[in-house]
Amino acid sequence: MKKLFIFLAVFALIGVVAVAAVCTGEFIEERIEFAFVSDTHLYAEALLNEDNYPVMSAQSKAVHFSEAVMESFADEVIESGVKYLLITGDLTEQGDLTSHRRYAEILHRIADSGTEVYVINGNHDIPYAYDDSGKYATAALFKEIYAPFGYDGALSTFPGTLSYTADLGKYYRLIAIDNISYVSSYDSAGVEVLKEELSPLHTEWVTEQVKAAVSAGKQPVIMCHKPFMNHLPHAAGLLEDQSMVKKYAELAELYADLGANFVFTGHMHTQDIKMITTAKGNEFFDVGISSTVCFPAAYRKVTITANDLKIDTSYIDYVDPSYLPSYATEEERAFLSENGYHAYVEEHFDGYIGRILADLGSENGYLGKYLRGDDASANILKIIIPGAVLKTLSAPLYTEDEKDGEVSLERIVNGFDKELPSGKYKYGSDVIKAVLKNILAGDENMGETGETELLTYIFYGIIYNLDACSAELAAAFPDAPVIDLDVEKLFSEGKLECYESNLVPFVLEAFGSSGTLGSALGIIKNDFSLVKTYSGLIEGLTFGYLTGVTDYFGLYDIDVRGLLNAVFDRYAYEMKKDPYPSDNFFYVKINNRL
Repeated sequence: MKKLFIFLAVFALIGVVAVAAVCTGEFIEERIEFAFVSDTHLYAEALLNEDNYPVMSAQSKAVHFSEAVMESFADEVIESGVKYLLITGDLTEQGDLTSHRRYAEILHRIADSGTEVYVINGNHDIPYAYDDSGKYATAALFKEIYAPFGYDGALSTFPGTLSYTADLGKYYRLIAIDNISYVSSYDSAGVEVLKEELSPLHTEWVTEQVKAAVSAGKQPVIMCHKPFMNHLPHAAGLLEDQSMVKKYAELAELYADLGANFVFTGHMHTQDIKMITTAKGNEFFDVGISSTVCFPAAYRKVTITANDLKIDTSYIDYVDPSYLPSYATEEERAFLSENGYHAYVEEHFDGYIGRILADLGSENGYLGKYLRGDDASANILKIIIPGAVLKTLSAPLYTEDEKDGEVSLERIVNGFDKELPSGKYKYGSDVIKAVLKNILAGDENMGETGETELLTYIFYGIIYNLDACSAELAAAFPDAPVIDLDVEKLFSEGKLECYESNLVPFVLEAFGSSGTLGSALGIIKNDFSLVKTYSGLIEGLTFGYLTGVTDYFGLYDIDVRGLLNAVFDRYAYEMKKDPYPSDNFFYVKINNRL
């Protein structure tokens, strides 16, 4: 009797679970979990040699370790047993066939373990211009090499692109969008035909795929290389194609109202999440991720249910030494062994930015094309970059770090009865590096950690040292008035007087009155009174980003502190406070009211 009771109890429990599963739509399968990675920039080790290894290892990205990192990442994926892996472009660094084929071999190893892999191309994967050497991938070859990773058995594709759709289990559908421009075909005369980033017909196809997925009772999961939203500080949107920015914003709203809630993207190498809410109250998230060969070298673990989006960020820290290229130095191997790969890419990035800053005043450096000239701009830059910019960035921030003959920024600030915010940095250049790394890591709340205030005083320091360059500028431009900046007013009021100090008169004399620049400078010849009349023009030229910038111009001075605060509060507000600090963990309830 007791055994019969236990049997009936178990049977009843199974029945209850079965009924619950039917009522909730098989709740065990309604969630989906996948790993998401981007911008792996693989440069096959077979392409490395003694001559190019030092060059490749000095790049901004650690591409010299890219194959070893990808192999080690594959080990992590296999060990995790995750069901799906999404890769959102820039699989390779140069789009060469050697690297693509090596990459596919690694993906086959992952797939053989049971993980379903899906890829889409990035701007590094297919050369923008045609190359007849046979060394680089075309769209057709990309599709052939990665056929098992999305293209074989695709539910739908769009002709002339690498876009496709595929079901991820029973309740989700992947919509992979090829939003990259490259040579896709040739016309009858043999002229290259350039694929649009996202043509109207292509956009229509994507829209229909979103509708089809929702109609079939499936949650759309969109992935592409270029993001729908800007993941850099807001004002960086000035550098983008504004017609495409507007188009992506419109598509984000459209797809949210149709039932799609997120897109997974790469390209910007930033661990950042953006969200918009439509007029109907629907939410759309653009989830970005860093590169695996650039700080902070991470990938995402994503869990989606009907109502939730959860993201864990995993940092790639272990690189199996057996995967490292034979050209890796003993110093590199020792560093990886003792500190890990995450620390390596941070030091690698610091070194790269350090070299840029150190060479800023060199004709072979970042600004070399401007410094190699012999015009007024070049002659001024040759003086103020080493004498003001680099002098400030290379000086100690605090008196405790001063060495013989050095003058710290703190000493300068204290000389004007001001206090430099305390911090963990030694030099101004360290602050610059930290700001860039914080942006890449998606940890932009720098209003709380003091970097934005330090940047303000660093800018003051540059102006202070610019004033010290006045004799050298006078020698280079003997006919121009001698600059004598009111640095006291700058530190006490945050304002830079521009006329009695001869700053504007010097610039007018140095650049002359002819040409477009001369005409533009003529507007401020006597004072800044006309500047405000051009507020609308400035907003138009900057596509609405720089609104109210003329509010910081007085009659004869510029409110430098007010303008810098506006940069952080209005134009690059996420540097001070990011609504989604997504460097590690992210969870949100999805709101979608169809």
